[in-house]
Amino acid sequence: MRRNYQTESVKLLKVIDIAIFILKKTTFISEEEKKHFINYYEGLKNEIIDVEPRFKNLTSIKYLSQELFSYFQESSGDHINSFWEEILKNKLPFERENKLVKIIKRKKIRNEIEYEYIIDTLGFYIENGLLNDGEIDIINSLIIKFENNSSARS
Repeated sequence: MRRNYQTESVKLLKVIDIAIFILKKTTFISEEEKKHFINYYEGLKNEIIDVEPRFKNLTSIKYLSQELFSYFQESSGDHINSFWEEILKNKLPFERENKLVKIIKRKKIRNEIEYEYIIDTLGFYIENGLLNDGEIDIINSLIIKFENNSSARS
């Protein structure tokens, strides 16, 4: 089947339904956090369904997917494991990955999506001791290099 906005958005909508289902039943996070996440995912769902024609493309799907999976890629707990089990059970074509490790090994931020991913997740990695000092130094230098290259292009 050919990949397009319609086929990919259907998959993301299923993932959102799974995320909301898992979040509603978890006791790992507070009720306030649950409410925040569920509202966020409901909003994302509406954004996918009511998309402006100019954003009805695979690039937009990539950004939406990044937003959608950010929490479930980088967090831990029983509810996170349950989420990924449901993804597998529903035969959805997504798997958990540690993108930050790949970027560190590559020693390059490829694009704005990766840059935003790093900015969004770096605090979590540091707070949870998932990076050593050397890796933090590498990431910081990659951020500076990317920002300098971006400002030079502007």
